[in-house]
Amino acid sequence: MPLAALEQLSRLHAEQARSAQRMMFLDGSANAALALMLLGVAVIALGAGTSLPLCFAWSLLLLLAIIALLRCHLRVHDRIGAMRAARDLRAVLFYAGCAWGSGALLVLPPVTYPAAALPFAVAPSAILATLLKDRGGALAFLMPVTAGAIAAAILRPWPDAGLATALLLMLQSGIAALAILRDRRAEKIPPGLALHS
Repeated sequence: MPLAALEQLSRLHAEQARSAQRMMFLDGSANAALALMLLGVAVIALGAGTSLPLCFAWSLLLLLAIIALLRCHLRVHDRIGAMRAARDLRAVLFYAGCAWGSGALLVLPPVTYPAAALPFAVAPSAILATLLKDRGGALAFLMPVTAGAIAAAILRPWPDAGLATALLLMLQSGIAALAILRDRRAEKIPPGLALHS
C-alpha cells in the first residue's frame, strides 16, 4: 500500500481510539453518579457532625452534581454530541468536586481528625479516577475536593491540621500521578500498530 494510504489508516485508527476513549469516559459517568450517591449517603449516615440544614444543603449540591452526571451519560448518540458531552462532563466533574469538597465545611464535624478527614477526600477521588479512566476528568474532580478539605482544615481549625494537609496532598498527588501515567501509557501505543496485527 502507498505510504499516504497507510498514514491515513493510522490517523483513522487514532481517531477511532479517541472516540472509543470518549465513549468509555461518558459511559463511566453513570457509575460515577452512583458512586457519589452511595458515598454521600455513607457520609451523612456515618460521619455527619453538623446541623440538619447544613447536611441538607450539601445533599442538594451533591444531588445537582449527580443529575448533571447522568445527563452527560445520556448525550452519546453521535460523534459530535459525544465530543461536546465529554467536555461538559469534565466541567460537571469540576462542579461535583466543588460540591463534594464543600462537605468538608458543611457536613464534617468541627473537630475532625485526619483518620476521618482523609477518607472523605481520598475515597471519592480514587473511586472516580478508577471508574472514569480519564486524566482530565479525574483532575477536574480531585482539585476542588482537595482545596475544600484543606480550606476546612485551616478555617475550623482541625486538630492535627498540618498532618491532615500533608497526608491529603501526598495521597491526592499520588492519585493524580496514577491518572496521568495511565493516560500517557495509552498514548504511547503507536496508532499504526493495529495495521501489523
